[in-house]
Amino acid sequence: MKKMTSMISAAVFALSASALWAQNGPGMNSQNPQPGQQPQAMNQPVPAQPATPPAHNMIPGAMPMAKPAPAQPVAQAAVHKAVKQGKAQELVNSLHAQYPNIAEIGLSAKKAQGCVTVASTDKKDVGEKCERDAVLPLKTGKTSIEKEDGRFAVSLPLRDMHGKIVGSLGLEFKPKAGQTKAAVLSQAKKIASQMGAKISSKSALLE
Repeated sequence: MKKMTSMISAAVFALSASALWAQNGPGMNSQNPQPGQQPQAMNQPVPAQPATPPAHNMIPGAMPMAKPAPAQPVAQAAVHKAVKQGKAQELVNSLHAQYPNIAEIGLSAKKAQGCVTVASTDKKDVGEKCERDAVLPLKTGKTSIEKEDGRFAVSLPLRDMHGKIVGSLGLEFKPKAGQTKAAVLSQAKKIASQMGAKISSKSALLE
């Protein structure tokens, strides 16, 4: 009878132990992992994940925009229009550079509106109506000479390379000691002949 009671007590204890094992496992503080589980360290803090910085005003997948380059000032290029000189003015300029003893040169010609200055060392005279001493060589073909304040002023006809009168040439010489009327007239005629050899016609002179 006692033996039977002992066996029953042992069986009850075994069943209680089995139930407790099934409910709580091998122990609350056991570090032995269950099959299929990874071992975990007890009382270890979980490492904090780094916070992702917020994207400000960014579109997902878009590249950051570069700052626009500062605007460069547009250089204003100075445009110089070349003023084409007429044949008459070219001849006057060339003559003035060749003869430094001449103070002023004027070239006049007869046009539709009458006799006008077509070229001069004094640009203000260009386009002005001819003075009387410039008109006479055109009408008469003769040369005139005057002296005023020590300067000789000569007006003579200008002939083209064919000997035809195409205009009148006015020359004002600088004062010079010992300068004579004859010497001035000789040089003036030489200059007029030199210029005329470069003129093929009146229309060519007025180009």
